[in-house]
Amino acid sequence: MKLKILFVVILLSSGAFAFAADYNLLQPLPHTGQSVSDFPTYVGRIIPFILGLAAVLAVVMITIGGIEYAISEAVDAKADAKDRIMQAIFGLLLALASWLILWTINPDLVNLKLNIKELPSTQSGPDHIGLPCTTQSQCAPGFCDILPGQSVGMCKLVAGTCRKPSDCPSGICNIPSGSTLGACAPATIIPPP
Repeated sequence: MKLKILFVVILLSSGAFAFAADYNLLQPLPHTGQSVSDFPTYVGRIIPFILGLAAVLAVVMITIGGIEYAISEAVDAKADAKDRIMQAIFGLLLALASWLILWTINPDLVNLKLNIKELPSTQSGPDHIGLPCTTQSQCAPGFCDILPGQSVGMCKLVAGTCRKPSDCPSGICNIPSGSTLGACAPATIIPPP
């Protein structure tokens, strides 16, 4: 059971590692007069749709309850019809009350105006190693390794520089105190006796 929970948590959190990109719809939303390319606009249009759907379903259920009440002569059937009508009205009021409460707290909750701004990068120097890059200046003192035909590369260390011993062929990284970047020490060859 714990393995299943762990799997679900990892699966759901893996989306956090995806790079943000605009989504271009294959088909625009009907009757809107414009195309939608972001999630908040979609959700902002879903809320009125759900309220309209709740109203239509309430009218349908009230109609079914009214017909059931009109054509039945049994007391139990009439009570069921009244109950169906009351539940339809309650469901519609619940949907409208939910929207009204959210709108009263903050109208942006129902309009879903999410203006999430991207944070500027405060990293510099060797902290960029291993991160995506598009220019050499983003990776100083390393370099931006962009493969042919690609627009985004990966920041890498300049040959002979290291942040940890495993960055060096010799396994020896000499890092000066107060720095995060060091120099690889040459491998020492011990002659045979």
